[in-house]
Amino acid sequence: MRLTVLGKSPAWQDARGACSGYLVEEDDFALLLDCGHGVHSELRRVRERVDAVVLSHMHADHFFGLVPFAYALTIATRATRRGRPKLLLPPGGRELLSSLEQLLAIGGLLEEAFTIESYEPESPLVLGPLALAFAVVPHFVPTWAIAVEHQGRRLVYGADCGVGDELVAFASGADLALLESTLAAPHPEGSRFHLSAREAGEHARAAGAARLLLTHFSDELDSLALRREGAAGFGGAVELARAGATYGV
Repeated sequence: MRLTVLGKSPAWQDARGACSGYLVEEDDFALLLDCGHGVHSELRRVRERVDAVVLSHMHADHFFGLVPFAYALTIATRATRRGRPKLLLPPGGRELLSSLEQLLAIGGLLEEAFTIESYEPESPLVLGPLALAFAVVPHFVPTWAIAVEHQGRRLVYGADCGVGDELVAFASGADLALLESTLAAPHPEGSRFHLSAREAGEHARAAGAARLLLTHFSDELDSLALRREGAAGFGGAVELARAGATYGV
């Protein structure tokens, strides 16, 4: 599998960056994990379309990019009718999207662009050659970490996540753990439902992950400090997600 970071920003975009969006490819099959602000623009740099989009949770920085994506699939000059990509939503996501379409006066746009389904987090999901699994993780809204597996290789995307044993258990033995590091330091009042780089490293270490890729951090933070703190928690070298970079799993 190949993982390409399309966007790694937190809730506010980096300068010339995009919010959460991660492209997973195996052969010619393409899966997009989350689609925040600016992600569709970055996707166009590497490919025109994907086979499926899966959302971890319904926060704006993880799904607002679906709107320009839908326009591109339906009315843009280069739009093609080769079948609609699947859009797989977490429980409750479909109702939220319907409400959003009404508020934005774009009723029916997403349904025209995508084949929309809701996934059942308790059940494994197969998309093309990829097997997906889900686990609830602590965040402000219902959120699911996502594991993607192919031929014994396993990528675990922690989504937005606070401190807790749920992620450690789910990421056990991951070949690559893609974990958020939003906070510059652990929050003095507790989890705040996000992780610092050190906390991400500690979670990946406890899970026995082979590699750790930190994401969901602002370009306002000191990258050297992030790497140092992540490595201290992980007990080894860590990588910082870079927009446009591709990582083997």
